[in-house]
Amino acid sequence: MNKLKLSLLLFTLFSLPAFSQTATEIIKMADEKMQGTSSKGEMVMKIIRPDWSREIRMKTWSLGTDYSLILLTAP
Repeated sequence: MNKLKLSLLLFTLFSLPAFSQTATEIIKMADEKMQGTSSKGEMVMKIIRPDWSREIRMKTWSLGTDYSLILLTAP
């Protein structure tokens, strides 16, 4: 019975590095998942200064990493 436990332990220890990922691979996969193939959205940017403030509204569209468009809808 001890040989079976030892065999399973050794198999587990030696097979773990084969399934591990580097930090670079994890970040790349997360970035690809966040980027997606296309996106669209509506945003409001508020600029607040001590003497004045301003609000800009915009719509955005993107297709992959090559194309993007921002349309300002309100000054």
